[in-house]
Amino acid sequence: MSMNFTRAAVSVSLMVAMGMPTAMASESRGAVKLPTIEQVSQSHSEAQLSADYVALEYPDFGVLKEPPEKKVAPIHYSQKPSEAYVTEVQTVEKNTADAPLLEQPSSDEPFTLDNLDLSGLDPDIARKVASAMNKIDQQSTASSSHISLEENISKYQGRLPPLNLQTHMYSSDSQRRWIKINGQELREGDRLNNIQIVEITPQLVTIRFDNELIDIPALYEWGG
Repeated sequence: MSMNFTRAAVSVSLMVAMGMPTAMASESRGAVKLPTIEQVSQSHSEAQLSADYVALEYPDFGVLKEPPEKKVAPIHYSQKPSEAYVTEVQTVEKNTADAPLLEQPSSDEPFTLDNLDLSGLDPDIARKVASAMNKIDQQSTASSSHISLEENISKYQGRLPPLNLQTHMYSSDSQRRWIKINGQELREGDRLNNIQIVEITPQLVTIRFDNELIDIPALYEWGG
C-alpha cells in the first residue's frame, strides 16, 4: 500500500514539472480560453476612445420657417424748385427776351468776294482766289443776259444761219482758246459773217447775233 502511494506521488510531481496540471485543470474546467495580446490591446484602445468621445443623437428642430419679409415704405421727395433757382431762371428768360435778334443774312443775297475772308491765306493764293472769284462774278452777271439757243429754237429758226461747231478747244489761257465752225478756226473776238465769237468756255460758246448774246453748247450743230 505504501509502495503504490509513493509511485502516485512521483507521478504527480512529474506531471507538475511537465505542465500537465494546467492541461488537466483546463480540461476539467470546460476548456476556458484566455484572451490574446492583440485582443487585450484592442480592448484597451476602445476603452480609451469611449472615454474621450461621446456620440450624441442629432437634435430635432422641427420644420424651419422663413423669416418675415420687411416692407419699407417709399420716401416721397418734394420736387418744388428753390426760390433762388426760380429767380435765376426768370432773370435769364427776361434778358433773353429783351436782347435784340441778330440779323441773319438773306439767302437771296448773292455770295460775293466781300463775304470771303482771305486774310488767313498766303498772299499769292489770296490773289488767285480773288481773281477767280471776280471772273465767276463777271460770268454770272453776263450770263443773266444770255439766251440759250437750245431753249429758244423757234425764236432763231430761220434767222440764225447754220452753224456746225466741229472743234472746241478750251484753255485757261484765253489766247489759246479756239473753235472750228463750218470748217473755219475762230478765236474770241473773231467774226463769221454777221456772227461774233464773244467767249469760249469749257461747255459753251457765246456768240453775238443781232445785238443778243446767245449761248451754244460745245460741238453743237445748228441747222439754221
